[in-house]
Amino acid sequence: PVWPSGLDKKHWQLGQRIKGFQTINEIKERRPDLNIVVSSDRIPYDEYLNLVMRTKVCLEIPGVGNLTTRFFENLQLGRCILGKEIYLELPYSIIPNQHYVAINEWEELEEAMDKLVDDTKERFRIMKNVRKLSPKLSYKYAFEYMMKIINKHLTKL
Repeated sequence: PVWPSGLDKKHWQLGQRIKGFQTINEIKERRPDLNIVVSSDRIPYDEYLNLVMRTKVCLEIPGVGNLTTRFFENLQLGRCILGKEIYLELPYSIIPNQHYVAINEWEELEEAMDKLVDDTKERFRIMKNVRKLSPKLSYKYAFEYMMKIINKHLTKL
């Protein structure tokens, strides 16, 4: 695919997805000690949830856009997430290195994985911060926030 000259490729999510998937597979081949589970195949949802809940660190690879359903599922499940820094405006803050561990480049992934796997205290700190977000990760919160914005704009008419 063609990418516009001068526009930072960090905004090209498909390219980030391809590079991230390649990087994770390369690490998986070299580092069986990390017990990386990565696949492009679908698995039954209950198996997926079981795997996520047993995982020390959930790796986030961008989807078609900046965020994925998987990212929000991992937040809702209170997991420690590692991935590229997210550039998105939401009605609440998801802060790098507070609610998930952010890397700038895929080349930093292996070192970040090693640090997190070895540092239980840091993983639990991230997970504790994520749990504090949980009230905002609901359909109810999203609906109430949207209604607040709609009502705010309707009163201006």
